[in-house]
Amino acid sequence: MICQYCGHKLTDGKCINPACPGRLVDKIVNQLRAKADNSYNDYISINKRDECLGWEIKVERGKFGKAELDAHMAASKKLGRYQALCEAVKLINEEYEEVIPL
Repeated sequence: MICQYCGHKLTDGKCINPACPGRLVDKIVNQLRAKADNSYNDYISINKRDECLGWEIKVERGKFGKAELDAHMAASKKLGRYQALCEAVKLINEEYEEVIPL
């Protein structure tokens, strides 16, 4: 595929146009990966809080209230976001793998 702006192949890395589709896709993929990584780190962070400890500690303490439920829901949301962003990156890579090396 050829860049419509400068005429270079999108796969040769020589296009200097900041609006080149090859550069834009690469930039978007990197941003999505960063957002996915941040969501996963947040997920791990939430799961380290007391509210998200395993069932054993909840039975021992005899407590599973709103704080625990909210923490589990927040962790679940972060994990879901991570999975969705990873899926988006995967789909973009599959679509452009033969055209643009990502």
